[in-house]
Amino acid sequence: MVRFLRPWRGSRMVWIDSICINQDDIREREAQVAKMAHIYSECRQAVVYLGDDIVKPLSPGEYPPRRRLEDAIGRSTSRGQLVNEDKREVDIFHLLKRRYFSRVWIIQELILPRQISIPVGTMELCVDKLTGPALSSYNWNRTAAPWIQQAGQRKLSANESNIYDILRATSQSKAGDPRDKVFGAHALINSSHLERSALRPDYSLSCLHVFFGVYAYSLINLKRTELLCNAAGVSAPDGYPSWTPSWRQPEAVHAWFLKRPLEWETDRERAWDPIAAKERWTGERFYLPKEKWAGEAFRTWWEGTGGPSVSSTDSIRVMHVTTEARRWRTSRELYLDEKILAHDWSREVPVELFSTEASHHHASSRPHRQWDRHCVVDAATGSLSLQLVHVLPFQTAPAEAGTAHGAKIFRVPAHVGEADMYLTTDDFALDLHVQPGRDHLFLMDNGKSLPPFYLVMRKCSDGEALPWAFRLLGCCHHLCFRANPGSWTRKSVRVRYNRYDYDRDEVIIEDEVPRRNEDLFLADLQPGSLQATVSSVRSTVMQSLRGEPGELEGLFLGMGDLTKTLPAFQGLLNERRLATPGFLDSYVTCLDKKYQPRVRGGHVELVVQPDSWQAFYTPQVKSLYKEWQYDGASDWSASRLVRYSLFRSKKPIRVRAAKRDLEKVILESPIYTELSQLTRAASRAADGEVSMILRCDQPEDGRTADPLWPKSVMEGFNIDGYTYKVTIL
Repeated sequence: MVRFLRPWRGSRMVWIDSICINQDDIREREAQVAKMAHIYSECRQAVVYLGDDIVKPLSPGEYPPRRRLEDAIGRSTSRGQLVNEDKREVDIFHLLKRRYFSRVWIIQELILPRQISIPVGTMELCVDKLTGPALSSYNWNRTAAPWIQQAGQRKLSANESNIYDILRATSQSKAGDPRDKVFGAHALINSSHLERSALRPDYSLSCLHVFFGVYAYSLINLKRTELLCNAAGVSAPDGYPSWTPSWRQPEAVHAWFLKRPLEWETDRERAWDPIAAKERWTGERFYLPKEKWAGEAFRTWWEGTGGPSVSSTDSIRVMHVTTEARRWRTSRELYLDEKILAHDWSREVPVELFSTEASHHHASSRPHRQWDRHCVVDAATGSLSLQLVHVLPFQTAPAEAGTAHGAKIFRVPAHVGEADMYLTTDDFALDLHVQPGRDHLFLMDNGKSLPPFYLVMRKCSDGEALPWAFRLLGCCHHLCFRANPGSWTRKSVRVRYNRYDYDRDEVIIEDEVPRRNEDLFLADLQPGSLQATVSSVRSTVMQSLRGEPGELEGLFLGMGDLTKTLPAFQGLLNERRLATPGFLDSYVTCLDKKYQPRVRGGHVELVVQPDSWQAFYTPQVKSLYKEWQYDGASDWSASRLVRYSLFRSKKPIRVRAAKRDLEKVILESPIYTELSQLTRAASRAADGEVSMILRCDQPEDGRTADPLWPKSVMEGFNIDGYTYKVTIL
């Protein structure tokens, strides 16, 4: 090469990295590698010498004919012929198979210079900034050097400006030192000076630390969550980070990009677009525009042979998790909506009537739960700490349901009810690796309108030291549920006229809503502030206590101040989440002490004195306290006739009520229904539902409220929806 470059007359200055850099001096190598971008960008010309078997020597004073690379592209006319001297053509595709073009260092040598000379045979091929656009008509992705189309462009394409995109574009290149796969891409960084200085080459670092550092940088700083698709996961050995690829593979960097997120794009009819709908109303229905949708594999499988048939009257629906910013309105909002009351139920009901745009709290909650907030990597252990939304614990085993578009669809039945959950993966076998009771499903919320990313993780045994420490098993790309929405049964109004006085009467009837939208909004999985929910529950409960008490009057023996009965509601709520005190113990504290209330054998026993019998003996009380005992008798009787005669005897009587009868009154009360909305939040805060509504608004109520997903999904899969600081080991 040196003899070829030597001019036949005069002198020539040439810079050759293998000669001009002391390869044995680590510090010099680091300094010179950092200057590579400047050297190649400022040189007048870079010469690509491919060997004396490719280049024919010329006589002194002889100059080779010059041709532009794009004009010299040809095919070999016979076996092994690389250059056609007659036509001055070169089989470029065969030429790119040479080992030279597979080396990582020559990528910057062909991209950064202003002009490049490639001597082939007796010709000289020229490359400059005009060459790239002329090469775009060829398919270079099947060659060993697909980046050749960027030769002479001074940088890679606009989509390959940071270290992650550059490594992806050059991942199949070769290097004698594996660290050079990263350092060789350093000169091509074009995104920012800060990134180039942060990733300065350092040969004192081990290969493991170099790969680990740039991998963590790409995940955390560049937000490339698709890297987790290629994490070691279940195959990671003990003590090895489960969220990183296996560094023991010979082509570790190439392993980062073997799998990509399954983000299929297809036309799918959305449920509601009010702006477009105003322009597309035909008098019969709304014709809505199409938009991109991730989850084509599941839809193809479902509409093919895999999905169960669902009739138009079936109450079971498939509900997909979506990032759309909507929320479901409360039952009171729906009840007062005149559009719903006046809707013609012979037509499809647009989802706009049942959902509204996300409130400020809903919209502002998502950025605060993004996974990368305060995300750090422990340099000593390699553990990754980030914010994840806990969707659910696996309580039943997944089973493979089918395949489509190279993806696998798994069905997970609910542990309560008849609902099903479907997860779409690439080649991660949920049925072989997921262990119910140990494994959990988390959601990486990317914020804004980006699709969520799902992680299947196993809780570590050391729960006391790290209560939210997990090991990553694998990733999922699409989540949906097949369940009965339940909450979509609304009230409609039919209008009729009185034939005599022509007055219009309104008859309210319940009917099933024929929704066109089966989405579960991500904003509803973790709504905004809990304060609004607490305030609404407080208002409804106090209004109910001031209204007609109904059966509560008999339950609490005519107590005047019904606010003192709330501990009984709290007791029943405690039992539902295995807390104390229980219902009966709380109930007896609400009763007048003159009745000497006590709990015995699943019953509440009272002693009624003669002067209290008249107030006690009411229809509401008699329906609960059905059994009596008199004058030391050992058996309980349910005879009403005898009990009335005992009342006339003017002696104390012992009466009792069964727990199931007392519970029934509480369960059917609207007060219990309202307080139940705070159960999940109370469990998280180790607080009581009643105490939450009786106190003033507290700072801790800024935590999230309960998810607004359908009850069949919430209870069937024990949906959590809360954001935790999770450590992935």
